[in-house]
Amino acid sequence: MTYSLEFTIGGLPRMANPSGKSTHWRKLYDEAKKWQIDVALAVGSRKPIKPLEKYQLTLVRFSSVEPDFDGIVRGFKHVVDGLRLAGVISDDKISNSGQWNVAWMKSSPRNGRISVRVEER
Repeated sequence: MTYSLEFTIGGLPRMANPSGKSTHWRKLYDEAKKWQIDVALAVGSRKPIKPLEKYQLTLVRFSSVEPDFDGIVRGFKHVVDGLRLAGVISDDKISNSGQWNVAWMKSSPRNGRISVRVEER
């Protein structure tokens, strides 16, 4: 039996700063920690017996504004790091995950959320 996990988290991860201005390191740190904790809470006791070595990720951003591709991928960085820290995946290297399936779905401005699916391969 292969492992799979799917969950949704309300809210939207911060994407790369579109204005090009740098953000204070503390704000970046707090953002990273927030998403890592949110992922760990969403995983709960549903983590695999041991972290997955080979897996496929499907990541969906539900937002009112369509992002560009590199922005949406960057926005999922702390979410994927959270999967690693929660013990779901062993590493986030391409040799472990392959290419991520990343998508965007339109939603109302107050209904922003992300969906995460991890499947062992």
